[in-house]
Amino acid sequence: MRILTLAKELGLSYNHLLAWAQSSNMPYSHPDDEIDGNDEKRIRQAFRQKRPTRPAKGSDAEIDDLLGDVVDPSFFPDDFDLPDNLEELESLERKVMRSLPEQKVHKQRPERTPTRGILDRYGIRGKSVLKRLRKLLPDHVARLLNQQDLTESQVAQLTEEIENRAALHCDHAYCTRTAERLHSAEILIPVRDASFCNVCQGSPTRRALEEAAEACRNGGLRRILVVGGMPASRTEMKNHSPVGIEFRLIEGNLDRPKQRVQADLRWCDLAVIWGSTPLGHSLSGSYLRRRTSTGPFILRISRRSVEALCQEIVKHLDIRNAD
Repeated sequence: MRILTLAKELGLSYNHLLAWAQSSNMPYSHPDDEIDGNDEKRIRQAFRQKRPTRPAKGSDAEIDDLLGDVVDPSFFPDDFDLPDNLEELESLERKVMRSLPEQKVHKQRPERTPTRGILDRYGIRGKSVLKRLRKLLPDHVARLLNQQDLTESQVAQLTEEIENRAALHCDHAYCTRTAERLHSAEILIPVRDASFCNVCQGSPTRRALEEAAEACRNGGLRRILVVGGMPASRTEMKNHSPVGIEFRLIEGNLDRPKQRVQADLRWCDLAVIWGSTPLGHSLSGSYLRRRTSTGPFILRISRRSVEALCQEIVKHLDIRNAD
């Protein structure tokens, strides 16, 4: 049965029925939508319960109920003689409603969000991207893209399906390349807001570490020793440490016994001396003096940021692989 047919049968407008269905998380947005059998039972039961039992004609209960719908009783003067039967009260209702149109209660429309604004939030634009997105979404969710605006529950439904079904990626070369390697072209959706990117999640540090980790894995390196660095930079590296790569971060202003330095160099596949950061000469010198012909390569970097460190590691590995 269609929404429109059921609305007529229940004596409702289809807009009223659609609004109720959507507030009850039912996937209907058009009067021609077919209703599921279980949903039809719920709707019939809900509107059957909402119909009040009409009291006997002219009873005190009916008069009181109708008076409450007409106007606040305080509107009348104290000596006003209210009607004592239903017919006169209905006549009074018509007069009051004509003279006081502002007393009519208009149902407030629930707040809605423009559909275009939801897509702009992700930076999803272009006919080809929208066409691919429609194919990814279930039919009842894809139909929401045809609407001009959406209710709060519809917004939540649409955003959840987009983020669960699409492989979102920003326009950074590494993120695009990684998304294309991990996912089929049918589910790739480019976004302008990098915070929605499944690869970097809007963090340049995370992106740089992931790119450096990929270069290290491809080069057969698994353990990276980093000597020096700002405290905040070391914290970032710990919080965004990539899978498959292990960093050992040595604070630059501490003394490091000779035995520990030698153990560090035996442990790592690549050592990085991070200059332009808090780094004692005695500490950096102890690592440089104890390197051996069979030990790891020691890379010296003079730029401070985590992104710069990662770029230098990638550059070093590209040169090594080219040789």
